[in-house]
Amino acid sequence: MPWLLGSSLAGCAAVPKTGVEYCDHARPVYFGTAAEVDATPPGVRRQILEHNETVARLCVLN
Repeated sequence: MPWLLGSSLAGCAAVPKTGVEYCDHARPVYFGTAAEVDATPPGVRRQILEHNETVARLCVLN
C-alpha cells in the first residue's frame, strides 16, 4: 500500500525541462555597416526586423 502513495505522488512532480526556451538562445540581429543593410534584400531585412521585434517583445535583454 505505501508504494501506491509514492507512485501517486510521483505524478505530481514537475516535468524536467528539456530543450531550450526561445529567449535562452534568441538574440537580435545587427548590421555592421550601412553598406550591409543596402546589400541585404528587402525581404531579408523585413524578416530581420520581425525577428528583432519578437525578441524585444518576448525577451528581457540586459
